[in-house]
Amino acid sequence: MNVKAAIYISLFICINSCINIKTETTSAEEHIEIDEQQALQLEGLETYMLSTHFTGHIANIQTTKQIYDTHSDDDLIEVIHTVNADVLETFIGSTIDNIEFKMITEADESIDFDKEIIISLCESNNEFFWAGAGSIFPANSLFIKKAMKIKNTQSTDILPSFCE
Repeated sequence: MNVKAAIYISLFICINSCINIKTETTSAEEHIEIDEQQALQLEGLETYMLSTHFTGHIANIQTTKQIYDTHSDDDLIEVIHTVNADVLETFIGSTIDNIEFKMITEADESIDFDKEIIISLCESNNEFFWAGAGSIFPANSLFIKKAMKIKNTQSTDILPSFCE
């Protein structure tokens, strides 16, 4: 008797969850489960988009680096990475086809990008520069949809507080 009750309860839960999934979304493709890290990254995407001058989906990323010793009296050696890329979509900022920006790291740090990324950048004197750790996001459908939603719903008054 207990086994039958457990089976009926399991079937009820299964059917109920299927009904809920069907009524919450119009297709299985729209029902994407995200983990805690992705949820935090999606929040970060919105924060960076609303706090920087430019956010875009970029590809064909090429980097060059130049050693830059800012302090000859200490051991700190920095590297200026110049990044060039095609802009597939501009979410925040002026629409452009190509972008160049600078990233400064310590000499022992390396920069590796995925094939395509979403990145938020600051701008000063008509030059773009990296907004810092946490400003690079995966260019998968989940993040692109979120960026498009923010683009289509944000006001024209962006406060680039991360760039000051």
